[in-house]
Amino acid sequence: MESVDKALDIVLENIKLTDFSNITEYTMNGPHDQLETPLRWVSHCLYAMIYFTKQKQWDFSDEIDMALDYLLDPIHRPGVASFVCRLSSGKDIPNGLVGQYWILEALIYANEYLNRANIQNVIDEVLLSHHWNQDKKGWHILEPDGSCGPYHNTINQQLCFCILASKSKHIDVRKNAETSLQHLLSRIELYEDGVIFHDSKINGNYSIPDKLLNRKYRNMKIQRTRSVGYHSFVLSLLSELYKCHPDLKFWDSEMESKICEVYKKNSYLKDLNNNKYAFDYNVTGLEYGVYLYLRKGVLPVDLLGMQLQVNVEAMSSSKKKLYLSRLYEVVKLKELLNERN
Repeated sequence: MESVDKALDIVLENIKLTDFSNITEYTMNGPHDQLETPLRWVSHCLYAMIYFTKQKQWDFSDEIDMALDYLLDPIHRPGVASFVCRLSSGKDIPNGLVGQYWILEALIYANEYLNRANIQNVIDEVLLSHHWNQDKKGWHILEPDGSCGPYHNTINQQLCFCILASKSKHIDVRKNAETSLQHLLSRIELYEDGVIFHDSKINGNYSIPDKLLNRKYRNMKIQRTRSVGYHSFVLSLLSELYKCHPDLKFWDSEMESKICEVYKKNSYLKDLNNNKYAFDYNVTGLEYGVYLYLRKGVLPVDLLGMQLQVNVEAMSSSKKKLYLSRLYEVVKLKELLNERN
């Protein structure tokens, strides 16, 4: 597929131009305009560099070691707990669960290739230090000083940790992942066209007044916009979870079919237009492509084309750095294509 190879080339060229011996550039968290440390973009690049090196497309061995040295530097985990990911007033420093996920995802992928004890030690330390809430069937934020932060109520954040826990070497953690996943999948709320409601209520029950308020809240423009922009990101997480838990009934359910087919709906495509959470932040075409190809064996050609039309040069330097690194998602799509060809 030409669009996939083109996106892959963009990622490769960006990494070639990056100096991993002097990592200093902070980025802005897309439309949220929150300052992030370099940990996120370095992690995304590390994931891609592992792929290119494994495929013998380019030898990034030295750059991989530099990126790992940076990520594993104790300075980024001053309390030997969570990574310091976000530096915005009023926002938690670990960036919820997803901030830790992006780093650990790359470290897990790197360690599958390199098998180094120091990488595995950090993965275990961070993952196992997050408090598991048996009643709510999910995880709490881990503060940088090691204290237990609040339970995270956003479904995509909990799904992120389900992925990490599913890949853990510890049986009890993997069991927690399956418990959490089955719970979360049962709590997904959809718009009529199948878009996943970003703020699906993942714990507790709605009272009648709550149901009315939720309906009004869900139909607010900002909530619809956010939900449309994040729909593909949730699908990208479900892709990883399908590979870890392929036997769950959800994968053959009416709901799964509905969320998969959203890309065909005019209402979804209309709300993607000028959506600040889509394409130049969440890389919609690639994220959707991974899920659709994994589950149905087809590619969303139009969405992939729209992804490549993003005007990168119009972005600020910090947003451009993050966007180009987030294109690492194409690696996951290319791996699927390679497996089936």
